[in-house]
Amino acid sequence: MPQPYLWTKLEQRGDAKVSGRSGHTLTATAAGLVLFGGVDGRLDCNENPAPNNDVYLLNINRTTATWRELRIPLAQRPPPRAMHSCTALSSNLLFFFGGCSSASPFVCKNDTWTLDVSTQTFKRIVCKGGETE
Repeated sequence: MPQPYLWTKLEQRGDAKVSGRSGHTLTATAAGLVLFGGVDGRLDCNENPAPNNDVYLLNINRTTATWRELRIPLAQRPPPRAMHSCTALSSNLLFFFGGCSSASPFVCKNDTWTLDVSTQTFKRIVCKGGETE
């Protein structure tokens, strides 16, 4: 008979204190799991939930989870967002699209970015579309 799955709460380590959040992405890379964006209780000037552009790396072993903030200058990161999508194109290259930059008014983004995890470099990708029939 198969054994039941067992959940294990990992001990969190590292200097980075990652806040609870929703609407973020957590994507596997060769370096670990990359967390980007989301909302975590911060508010904008109108007291609405404010997305962020935090970037963290999580390394996991059998008993511990170690968070580290990627020290990418704010000016080089995509604008803050939540509910975006992210997928790994390779072991160290992530592809981001869209998301929401504001809850009130509701503002959706249609920009595209990559993150090279090995160099900790974001790059804006300009997409061009053809006409539809």
